[in-house]
Amino acid sequence: MEIRYYRDLSHSYMVLGHEPDEKSAYQYRMLTANRINGLLPCSVHNINGETYLYYMIDARISIENQYAVRKMKNTDLERLMLGIENTLRKMDEYLLSEDGLVFDVKAVYTGLSTGEYSFVYCPGKEKTGTFSEFSEQLLELTDHEDEQAVQKIYRLCEIAENSCISLKDMLKIVKNEDSEPENSNDSPQEKNESTEWEAQEYDAEPEYAQEHSPEEEEPGILRNLILSGLFAIVFASGGLIRMWYELTYRENVLSLTVMTISLLMAVLSLYFGVRRYKAGESGKKDKKMTDRKTYEEENYHQEAYPAEDIREKNGIFPQKQTNPEQDGMDYGETIVLNADNINRISRLYSRDTDTSIQIGLEHLPLTLGKMSGCVDQVLFHSSVSRIHARIYKDPERGVCIKDLNSTNGTFHNGIRLQPEESAELLPGDEICFGSLVFDYR
Repeated sequence: MEIRYYRDLSHSYMVLGHEPDEKSAYQYRMLTANRINGLLPCSVHNINGETYLYYMIDARISIENQYAVRKMKNTDLERLMLGIENTLRKMDEYLLSEDGLVFDVKAVYTGLSTGEYSFVYCPGKEKTGTFSEFSEQLLELTDHEDEQAVQKIYRLCEIAENSCISLKDMLKIVKNEDSEPENSNDSPQEKNESTEWEAQEYDAEPEYAQEHSPEEEEPGILRNLILSGLFAIVFASGGLIRMWYELTYRENVLSLTVMTISLLMAVLSLYFGVRRYKAGESGKKDKKMTDRKTYEEENYHQEAYPAEDIREKNGIFPQKQTNPEQDGMDYGETIVLNADNINRISRLYSRDTDTSIQIGLEHLPLTLGKMSGCVDQVLFHSSVSRIHARIYKDPERGVCIKDLNSTNGTFHNGIRLQPEESAELLPGDEICFGSLVFDYR
């Protein structure tokens, strides 16, 4: 089954070529007319006499790309099997057979903001893959340092080899085995680590990057503004009373005193409220700049070398200028460098940023995004997706870059790459991750 990808002005799609079958007419209607939880939204397109199924994959990433860096742990496998079980339950409501599910790590998607799994349903699909093969693919994505995950995936592979067992029964067997006391004794430390990871995985942005809404301002500022308004109302009320009524000498003195005190308190409350607001904004700005600086120092590991250190690092040692004729020294001939003589590491250099960012490409493949723990290189920016792109080395083309269904796209020399599309990188190329611009040199 050939998988292709397409993006229009507003959506990204995974495209499957398919030959319509009269026996699958009901499944087509149910799939295209309903939004079934757990299944990717699907639409049918007829192009040049051929039928294609377009599955919307906005804000989703395949588990093949999601777990390319951070492997699947026991909690991830449990969530995946729970997702399959819930999807099968929803499919039963629409009388859809489990045979139409496409089990392939390239066709199972995760919403990184929600953590929900979505599957591809292809009516009357050809039997190009089985759940047993899918289990073997999961085995390659599993973290082999997690003993529980290894035991679970091996057990799943063993059960999946038995073609006489339905998918629902397979999941029930694994689920019942996990519910046994000997397999459910998770230590508090492991539970805490799992909770911390899930909280980290689905946080949209770090705290210092989020915009503060009016509800998040300090309560002291709001209290000062309310007091100032109340005193202003008292002052205005006193003025209206003096205008509308004839007051005695004693009432005049009392009203003037109250109005004077109210005006003074309103001005003081407003002054301290504005002062506190400015102090808070200044503190937030300083904290934001400090956090960003600390973040960049921790993640980009930028090193600055003095000129002498660079020369020494490259085997160039400065010496005093001398006259070769006086010293009688033979300095030899100067050679011309070519591609065989130059041993250098290509890098990405940022452009138009407050702080220079350099990304070394000595260890490929390299996955880039802003979700720490799921990528090799963290690029914290609001326009960068959690798992944005991957740079890898192709045996035939050399260093290439591939978009991983990012929201704002990956651009190569001004041209936006389609989801899962790759392009060869050459020195001098311009690379954009969202609005972050880099030069490849």
